[in-house]
Amino acid sequence: MTGGAGGGVPAGLWAVASGLRGPGEAAAWARGAAAAAAWTFRRPRGGDREALAALRLLRRRAPWLAVHGRWDLALLAGAEAWIRSAGSLEPPADRELLRGASVHDEAEAAAALEAGALFLIYGPVFPTPSKAGILEARGVQALAALTASSPVPVIAIGGFTGEEELRQARAAGAHGVAVLRAAREPERLGRLARAWEEAQPSS
Repeated sequence: MTGGAGGGVPAGLWAVASGLRGPGEAAAWARGAAAAAAWTFRRPRGGDREALAALRLLRRRAPWLAVHGRWDLALLAGAEAWIRSAGSLEPPADRELLRGASVHDEAEAAAALEAGALFLIYGPVFPTPSKAGILEARGVQALAALTASSPVPVIAIGGFTGEEELRQARAAGAHGVAVLRAAREPERLGRLARAWEEAQPSS
Protein backbone atom coordinates (compact mmCIF):
# COMPACT_ATOMS: atom_id res chain seq x y z
CA MET A 1 0.00 0.00 0.00
CA THR A 2 1.24 3.48 -0.76
CA GLY A 3 -0.97 5.65 1.35
CA GLY A 4 -4.47 4.99 0.07
CA ALA A 5 -7.34 6.59 1.90
CA GLY A 6 -5.43 6.34 5.14
CA GLY A 7 -8.32 5.29 7.37
CA GLY A 8 -8.61 8.75 8.92
CA VAL A 9 -4.85 9.20 9.24
CA PRO A 10 -3.89 12.60 7.75
CA ALA A 11 -1.61 12.60 4.73
CA GLY A 12 1.09 15.23 4.38
CA LEU A 13 3.42 17.01 6.76
CA TRP A 14 3.29 16.14 10.48
CA ALA A 15 4.82 18.41 13.13
CA VAL A 16 6.30 16.79 16.25
CA ALA A 17 5.97 18.74 19.50
CA SER A 18 8.79 17.48 21.72
CA GLY A 19 10.07 18.75 25.04
CA LEU A 20 7.31 21.28 25.69
CA ARG A 21 6.64 22.45 29.22
CA GLY A 22 3.14 23.63 30.00
CA PRO A 23 0.55 25.53 27.97
CA GLY A 24 2.70 28.63 27.47
CA GLU A 25 5.33 26.78 25.47
CA ALA A 26 2.60 24.76 23.76
CA ALA A 27 0.86 27.94 22.60
CA ALA A 28 4.06 29.34 21.11
CA TRP A 29 4.82 26.04 19.39
CA ALA A 30 1.26 25.78 18.01
CA ARG A 31 1.45 29.21 16.37
CA GLY A 32 4.52 28.12 14.43
CA ALA A 33 3.21 24.70 13.46
CA ALA A 34 -0.02 25.82 11.80
CA ALA A 35 1.08 24.71 8.33
CA ALA A 36 1.21 21.02 9.29
CA ALA A 37 -1.59 18.55 8.54
CA ALA A 38 -1.17 16.76 11.89
CA TRP A 39 0.61 17.23 15.20
CA THR A 40 2.16 14.70 17.55
CA PHE A 41 3.17 15.23 21.18
CA ARG A 42 6.04 13.48 22.95
CA ARG A 43 8.52 13.72 25.83
CA PRO A 44 7.06 16.72 27.67
CA ARG A 45 9.12 18.41 30.35
CA GLY A 46 7.62 18.74 33.80
CA GLY A 47 4.93 16.61 35.40
CA ASP A 48 1.72 15.08 34.16
CA ARG A 49 -0.38 18.13 35.07
CA GLU A 50 1.76 20.37 32.89
CA ALA A 51 1.75 17.80 30.10
CA LEU A 52 -2.03 17.51 30.17
CA ALA A 53 -2.48 21.29 30.22
CA ALA A 54 -0.19 21.58 27.20
CA LEU A 55 -2.01 18.78 25.41
CA ARG A 56 -5.42 20.28 26.02
CA LEU A 57 -4.26 23.58 24.56
CA LEU A 58 -2.85 21.77 21.52
CA ARG A 59 -6.09 19.79 21.14
CA ARG A 60 -8.05 23.05 20.83
CA ARG A 61 -5.81 24.24 18.01
CA ALA A 62 -4.63 21.04 16.34
CA PRO A 63 -5.71 19.93 12.87
CA TRP A 64 -5.31 16.36 14.22
CA LEU A 65 -3.42 15.22 17.33
CA ALA A 66 -1.58 12.05 18.36
CA VAL A 67 0.30 11.34 21.60
CA HIS A 68 3.43 9.21 21.81
CA GLY A 69 3.56 6.59 24.54
CA ARG A 70 0.91 7.86 26.97
CA TRP A 71 -2.55 6.57 26.08
CA ASP A 72 -3.93 7.98 29.33
CA LEU A 73 -2.91 11.53 28.40
CA ALA A 74 -4.23 10.98 24.88
CA LEU A 75 -7.64 10.04 26.25
CA LEU A 76 -7.78 12.82 28.83
CA ALA A 77 -6.87 15.44 26.23
CA GLY A 78 -9.25 14.10 23.58
CA ALA A 79 -6.50 13.31 21.07
CA GLU A 80 -7.36 11.36 17.93
CA ALA A 81 -4.59 8.79 18.28
CA TRP A 82 -2.03 7.12 20.50
CA ILE A 83 1.39 6.03 19.22
CA ARG A 84 2.87 2.93 20.81
CA SER A 85 6.62 2.79 21.34
CA ALA A 86 8.98 0.41 23.13
CA GLY A 87 7.97 0.17 26.76
CA SER A 88 4.50 1.69 26.31
CA LEU A 89 1.73 0.34 28.48
CA GLU A 90 -1.29 -0.91 26.54
CA PRO A 91 -4.64 0.84 27.01
CA PRO A 92 -7.63 -1.18 28.18
CA ALA A 93 -9.42 -2.96 25.36
CA ASP A 94 -12.57 -0.89 25.86
CA ARG A 95 -10.83 2.45 25.34
CA GLU A 96 -11.31 3.74 21.83
CA LEU A 97 -8.17 5.29 20.35
CA LEU A 98 -6.76 5.15 16.86
CA ARG A 99 -3.57 3.18 17.43
CA GLY A 100 -0.27 3.85 15.74
CA ALA A 101 3.23 2.55 16.39
CA SER A 102 6.76 3.90 16.15
CA VAL A 103 8.93 1.31 14.36
CA HIS A 104 12.48 1.09 13.07
CA ASP A 105 12.57 -2.02 10.89
CA GLU A 106 10.33 -4.55 9.18
CA ALA A 107 10.31 -6.92 12.17
CA GLU A 108 9.05 -4.17 14.47
CA ALA A 109 6.51 -3.16 11.84
CA ALA A 110 5.20 -6.73 11.59
CA ALA A 111 4.87 -6.96 15.38
CA ALA A 112 3.06 -3.61 15.52
CA LEU A 113 0.61 -4.67 12.82
CA GLU A 114 -0.03 -7.93 14.65
CA ALA A 115 -0.83 -5.88 17.76
CA GLY A 116 -3.39 -3.83 15.85
CA ALA A 117 -1.53 -0.69 14.71
CA LEU A 118 -3.53 1.31 12.19
CA PHE A 119 -0.59 3.45 11.09
CA LEU A 120 3.20 3.29 11.41
CA ILE A 121 5.81 5.97 12.05
CA TYR A 122 9.01 4.66 10.49
CA GLY A 123 12.57 5.90 10.71
CA PRO A 124 15.01 7.40 10.90
CA VAL A 125 14.93 7.53 7.12
CA PHE A 126 17.82 10.02 6.89
CA PRO A 127 20.60 10.76 9.41
CA THR A 128 19.40 12.86 12.34
CA PRO A 129 21.21 14.19 15.43
CA SER A 130 18.70 12.66 17.86
CA LYS A 131 19.58 9.14 16.67
CA ALA A 132 23.31 9.60 16.11
CA GLY A 133 25.13 6.60 17.58
CA ILE A 134 21.81 4.92 18.39
CA LEU A 135 20.15 4.05 15.09
CA GLU A 136 21.51 4.17 11.56
CA ALA A 137 19.47 5.87 8.87
CA ARG A 138 17.25 3.32 7.14
CA GLY A 139 17.26 5.00 3.75
CA VAL A 140 14.62 5.61 1.10
CA GLN A 141 14.80 2.09 -0.34
CA ALA A 142 13.88 0.57 3.03
CA LEU A 143 11.03 3.07 3.32
CA ALA A 144 9.76 2.08 -0.13
CA ALA A 145 9.92 -1.62 0.77
CA LEU A 146 7.86 -1.02 3.90
CA THR A 147 5.22 1.13 2.22
CA ALA A 148 4.87 -1.48 -0.53
CA SER A 149 4.13 -4.24 1.99
CA SER A 150 2.25 -2.35 4.69
CA PRO A 151 -1.56 -2.58 4.80
CA VAL A 152 -1.67 0.66 6.79
CA PRO A 153 -0.33 4.19 6.18
CA VAL A 154 3.37 4.79 6.84
CA ILE A 155 4.61 8.14 8.13
CA ALA A 156 8.34 8.67 7.54
CA ILE A 157 10.47 10.42 10.16
CA GLY A 158 14.10 11.35 10.66
CA GLY A 159 16.37 13.83 8.93
CA PHE A 160 13.80 15.65 6.80
CA THR A 161 15.47 19.04 6.56
CA GLY A 162 14.66 20.11 3.01
CA GLU A 163 12.28 19.74 0.12
CA GLU A 164 14.26 17.06 -1.69
CA GLU A 165 13.98 14.58 1.18
CA LEU A 166 10.20 15.08 1.22
CA ARG A 167 9.97 14.48 -2.51
CA GLN A 168 11.93 11.24 -2.13
CA ALA A 169 9.70 10.06 0.72
CA ARG A 170 6.50 10.74 -1.20
CA ALA A 171 7.89 9.01 -4.28
CA ALA A 172 8.72 6.04 -2.01
CA GLY A 173 5.07 5.78 -1.00
CA ALA A 174 5.03 7.52 2.38
CA HIS A 175 1.58 8.66 3.50
CA GLY A 176 3.24 11.57 5.29
CA VAL A 177 6.46 12.91 6.75
CA ALA A 178 6.99 13.94 10.38
CA VAL A 179 9.45 16.70 11.29
CA LEU A 180 10.80 17.83 14.66
CA ARG A 181 13.32 20.63 14.15
CA ALA A 182 11.40 22.24 11.29
CA ALA A 183 8.27 22.31 13.47
CA ARG A 184 9.88 25.17 15.41
CA GLU A 185 10.63 27.19 12.26
CA PRO A 186 7.36 28.43 10.71
CA GLU A 187 8.79 29.62 7.39
CA ARG A 188 10.68 26.40 6.86
CA LEU A 189 7.66 24.33 7.87
CA GLY A 190 5.54 26.20 5.34
CA ARG A 191 8.08 25.48 2.58
CA LEU A 192 8.10 21.80 3.46
CA ALA A 193 4.30 21.64 3.48
CA ARG A 194 4.21 23.18 0.01
CA ALA A 195 6.93 20.80 -1.19
CA TRP A 196 4.86 17.83 -0.05
CA GLU A 197 1.80 19.06 -1.93
CA GLU A 198 3.84 19.62 -5.08
CA ALA A 199 5.67 16.28 -4.92
CA GLN A 200 4.57 13.31 -6.98
CA PRO A 201 3.22 10.32 -5.04
CA SER A 202 4.27 6.83 -5.99
CA SER A 203 2.21 5.22 -8.72
